[in-house]
Amino acid sequence: MLRGEIVVIGSRYHSAMRVNNKHLLVVISAHGYGHAAMTAPLVNALYALQPTLSITIQSAVALPFLQRKFHMPFQHLANETDFGMVNRDAFAVDMDASLQRYRDFHQDWVGRIKAETASLVKLNADALLTNIAYLPLAAAAQLGLPSVAFGCLNWAEIFHHHFPDQHAIYQQMLAAYRSADAFIRSEPAMPMAGLDSETVGPIAERGRMHRHELLRSLGVPSQTKLVLATMGGIKTEMDVANWPRLDNVHYLIPDIASAQRDDISSLSTAEMDFIDMLRSADALLTKPGYGAFTEAAFNRTPVLYVERPDWPEHRYLCRWLERHLPSRAISRRQFSQGEFGAELSWLLRQPVHPQAPTAGLEQALAVLCRHLKIE
Repeated sequence: MLRGEIVVIGSRYHSAMRVNNKHLLVVISAHGYGHAAMTAPLVNALYALQPTLSITIQSAVALPFLQRKFHMPFQHLANETDFGMVNRDAFAVDMDASLQRYRDFHQDWVGRIKAETASLVKLNADALLTNIAYLPLAAAAQLGLPSVAFGCLNWAEIFHHHFPDQHAIYQQMLAAYRSADAFIRSEPAMPMAGLDSETVGPIAERGRMHRHELLRSLGVPSQTKLVLATMGGIKTEMDVANWPRLDNVHYLIPDIASAQRDDISSLSTAEMDFIDMLRSADALLTKPGYGAFTEAAFNRTPVLYVERPDWPEHRYLCRWLERHLPSRAISRRQFSQGEFGAELSWLLRQPVHPQAPTAGLEQALAVLCRHLKIE
């Protein structure tokens, strides 16, 4: 465990820690926002069931994002025990840097587990939930601490896809995941042939419809079609200046991008939670990712996505999305050159069935409570 800042969120945390309540450590990958976004509804549901539960969230995900998603007091450890893959941007993996980081991380694997075990002892947790760091699982097994892994992928299979000849590291990763009491595999998910996982339905947050308020805050006519654009939590340049101009279409883009155009506004202009903007928008422009696809499906917002076929999750995510929502794929070149007007126009004309996918939250909660013994 790397040294990290500790922040206490919520005035009830200290009083909760003074009584003999269960303490859950939640470890969340910071490889984008999707891991935190899918974990939050599960932990929120668990806390609603057990409001005396003390919770520590260990993650390098930005604290304001965690505060918006997790609806309970928690202690925050701003560090990480996994990195996933080293990305140049939302689409490209730096293969050399990724392999080197894994080699460094596993160079003294036994010593790393020993150090992580000592860190868990200091935290005095009663149970562990991870999405999807594997080192804490190996450490929890050393202590006999109940542990559950949760996710739509695991880093062992991602690593093996990119580096199939690195057997020793892959086997160490796989053994760590296997040491968990359970692995909750939430659809849409990659196959996990090497693990004894329990599959549940998708888990995502539902927003509130505030379309009129959103249109008013942007100062655009009521007939305007709103296109929300985001590439997730990994910094990615977006050349929005050449995006197609379409009649009655207005784009909402991250604050890191800019364009001097009257049909583009920054997300901060709206002064609204992202999930409510997604619910109120007419389309989402994004890359394939669990958080983006499931939240779009639950909020019934059609998706125009930029293909990333070299990412092993890609085909499973896209096949699932096609079954649940109008969607259209564009290439990296189309996205970078702004040549997606026809695809976006088509998408905005498609009818959207009001029925969202069947959620897997109750299934996942039952598995979590059973294995962590915190009912």
